[in-house]
Amino acid sequence: RIDRDDMETNDEVDGDEIEFSYSDQTSWVPNHNNHDFDCEAMICHQDKLYLFSKNWVDNQTRVYELSKDPGEHVAQYLATFDVNCMVTGAEILPVLNSLVLTGYNLNGTTFTWLFSDFQDVDFFGGENTQFLWPMLTQIEGICFDEDYTAFISSEEFAGVIDPKLYRVDFTEYISSSHPSRSEEVFIYGYQGRIYIKSYAGDKLSGEFTVYNLSGQVVKKIHHSDSVQSYECRNLTQGIY
Repeated sequence: RIDRDDMETNDEVDGDEIEFSYSDQTSWVPNHNNHDFDCEAMICHQDKLYLFSKNWVDNQTRVYELSKDPGEHVAQYLATFDVNCMVTGAEILPVLNSLVLTGYNLNGTTFTWLFSDFQDVDFFGGENTQFLWPMLTQIEGICFDEDYTAFISSEEFAGVIDPKLYRVDFTEYISSSHPSRSEEVFIYGYQGRIYIKSYAGDKLSGEFTVYNLSGQVVKKIHHSDSVQSYECRNLTQGIY
């Protein structure tokens, strides 16, 4: 576990170790690329870590809940979903109640899965949509930028497939899974920023003030020109 601020200001940083075991694993005999307890995908949500297993054998994924505190812990099994691939990346948009998983299988098929409208951490209990990629690529990671746009990376494979970076717009799929709202303004926080947007795409103008829980003014945002969204950057962790 590495402090994000340290990464931005130092060439070398110290990390905290989180050691864990799986609550449902009973065998630890080494079996390279022929087991169901690999893991490359993880999200942080509601002050916990959630791990999504990369299953080489049955091409399903299991989700585990894990403490984000340094030390030794047991990752608790929560649920299984048949993704028909080996999951390599995960990203969550809490404000949109949406989770995206990426992966591939040994048949050469590349997948992206969108899970939405779930309750609490029952990620597989809501709606799900499967996307099949039209090209051969070994995708490994996903990270949302803003709104519904994500960057998905692939790695080199066997000297045949070059590493690539893809930009994917999920607007049609994520927004359609959420009913239209009557409020004029939508405010949410994501990755150290606060966004203020119009639901209907109307233009906004004026001043917005951000307060902390002590009632102190943290930042004022003012736009004399009409825009569709405001963005407040560089906020420390907290409640506003």
